[in-house]
Amino acid sequence: MSALQRAIASKAQQEEEDDDAWRAARWAAARKAMADGTFKRTEVRIPVVLSPDGPVPSPEALQRLVGIESLPEVLETTLTTWDSSKNGGLGGSTVTAARICHVNYSEKKRLENRAEVEYDATGKYEVIFRGKKRCPMVVKSLKKGGGGNGAAGNKGTADDGDGLGNGKVTK
Repeated sequence: MSALQRAIASKAQQEEEDDDAWRAARWAAARKAMADGTFKRTEVRIPVVLSPDGPVPSPEALQRLVGIESLPEVLETTLTTWDSSKNGGLGGSTVTAARICHVNYSEKKRLENRAEVEYDATGKYEVIFRGKKRCPMVVKSLKKGGGGNGAAGNKGTADDGDGLGNGKVTK
């Protein structure tokens, strides 16, 4: 074994030992926190795309639809959409600027009950959320009677009784 190979092997072994020590320390800290009753699970957050011409154009509309107490934070990101019909059927993607909010698991379930959403892990839609590529929920339309808490719609727009003032509803 050459000196270079020994150096590389030594470095790799040291990195593995450091990684093992780091993991052991994290597990020990987690076990201690569980025993102390201070352990908190990380809450799952799911990105939801806000679409200016769609059923959920703003954080206020999402708040009313899902029944969120406080106004959700808006994040500016990019939305990548996969279209299999591009390039003669080989597929291709389109990247556009997007605004997203995020919801927790129970809010996600309420959104699915009140709206037709597209949410899957096939990668048709991707956004950058918390520094990682994530599959967001895309609200396609509202279900009849799924308009949230019945707040009044926006003035000057069609109102179908869903409280969003967008005039979009499915049957």
